[in-house]
Amino acid sequence: EMFSRRISLLQFGIAFMRNTSPSFLSIPFFFTSKSTTSTKFPGTHTLTLVSAAFGKGKHDDLTQDFFKTQRAGEDAYFVSRHSVGVADGVGGWADYGVDSGEISRSLMANAKRLADSGIHEPLEILSSAFDAVVQGKKVKAGSTTACIASLMPNDEEKLGQQTATLKVANLGDSGLIVVRDGVMIYRTDEQQIQFNTPYQLSILPPECNPRDYIVCTPQQADLYELSVRKGDIIVVGSDGLFDNLFDRDVIEVVTEWSKEHGTNAPLDEEKRKELAKRLVEAARNMGRNQVRDSPFAQHARSWGFSFFGGKWDDVVVVVSFVVPVVQSKL
Repeated sequence: EMFSRRISLLQFGIAFMRNTSPSFLSIPFFFTSKSTTSTKFPGTHTLTLVSAAFGKGKHDDLTQDFFKTQRAGEDAYFVSRHSVGVADGVGGWADYGVDSGEISRSLMANAKRLADSGIHEPLEILSSAFDAVVQGKKVKAGSTTACIASLMPNDEEKLGQQTATLKVANLGDSGLIVVRDGVMIYRTDEQQIQFNTPYQLSILPPECNPRDYIVCTPQQADLYELSVRKGDIIVVGSDGLFDNLFDRDVIEVVTEWSKEHGTNAPLDEEKRKELAKRLVEAARNMGRNQVRDSPFAQHARSWGFSFFGGKWDDVVVVVSFVVPVVQSKL
């Protein structure tokens, strides 16, 4: 590969990327942690999310069944009633004998547990889930990005309205877009330290000096508060999606799916899965393409690298539809 998966492990205090010859960059990067308190918001959900996910690891063969394994390489996800999320383990750790996907899978498993318990605030879910990973001590080393979104309950003044607030916590280069009537109305921004080096949550072995590594905390996440309404489509994906597909490409896939299946399609789980799968396959097809331009290639050239085509990578996508609570129970 011309570029390795973004590296979090800074051997001897230096970060590196693979080109034809490695370039070395000195960037000690360390943040201290902040504590959070548990908050369950009062109110009632009049709208909710119906969701589906699909993913593929870059080393998966075509016969591997995502719905059985729930594995997409180093990428992971969770789906709860009102919250969803994705995480992307930093592949550079594999060079040191670490399962790069263990931290992302553990983070998402804990995030689901918290969301299922009734916690809605994305930053709280992210922070508490990461604390659980650290305290569980099962993950010895690793780094991950994360994007978590939650549809918040309406207070009494807004009951009966067909709008709701979507809160998002995004750390790194996974992300989210919201599509309404074929138009993208919101998009998260990537958090990058430098090219192909996103913000990331990290667990370091005891012998490692944190000041020699990229160690972010959940509090470094970008926070968003968006107004969404019935019929909006939310696409949450790892960088394998957004590095390979421009926003217009994502919208095209979503729009074609919507035209084919009609307004009741969000209530059909199999059709939701089909949309998630189409997005993953579109990203993988672009990842193999060495001719067509991609967001990753444009970003690489802006940093002075000669790069064309897509980026072969793990991809995981969660698609969520904003629907009335009464419809979601049908």
